[in-house]
Amino acid sequence: MKTFLKIFIMVISAQLAFGQTIKELFYKIPEQYFGDFKELVPENFNQEMRKKLISNKETKHFELGSIDIKNGYLSFFTKTDGESMEAQLTYWKFGKSILIGMVIDRNANCTDYSEGVAFFEYSNGKLVDISKTFSPKLTLKSFENDTPENLENFKELFSTIWKLPKEGKKINISAFHYDCGGTIWYPSNGVYFEMEPTSTKTFKIVKKYGENPNE
Repeated sequence: MKTFLKIFIMVISAQLAFGQTIKELFYKIPEQYFGDFKELVPENFNQEMRKKLISNKETKHFELGSIDIKNGYLSFFTKTDGESMEAQLTYWKFGKSILIGMVIDRNANCTDYSEGVAFFEYSNGKLVDISKTFSPKLTLKSFENDTPENLENFKELFSTIWKLPKEGKKINISAFHYDCGGTIWYPSNGVYFEMEPTSTKTFKIVKKYGENPNE
């Protein structure tokens, strides 16, 4: 009975620590990385605001989408009509280091895409931006679907949509969507990329075919 109780306490403690960690890491990310939100809502991402978002599940301009203590994932979005923005955060442990992924998505009137993608390494109490390490060279042609004419028409608009996993390590990257003024374009016909961090310095990426998980 004592052994079972000890194991139970250890499991609960580990889960709580995991949940506290995702919140603490959210608090540690410098405020400038949330600057894209100011294009829509005039709210500062200081510590007070972030703690209110977690504890109250909302602030004046934001609402908490989800927070998964067990898997270390959280999301939140703007409380706006029409155009909106959403953030996804998660992390993975590699040895004594933590890799943090953060994506800010914009859902605009004509298109949706990931406005900002950032990765950080947290080790020995220090947070370092390592976004360049996790920036695969993807272009419109990488998604090889459309005619040269359409590639030419949309290459200046090209962007990607990143979806961080709520469980596991597989990140889905697809091409942006465009639907405006009678012009509808969903590039890639189910072509997307599956990217998986293998350490805080490396990743593997695989081209996939089938139903686009980000649509």
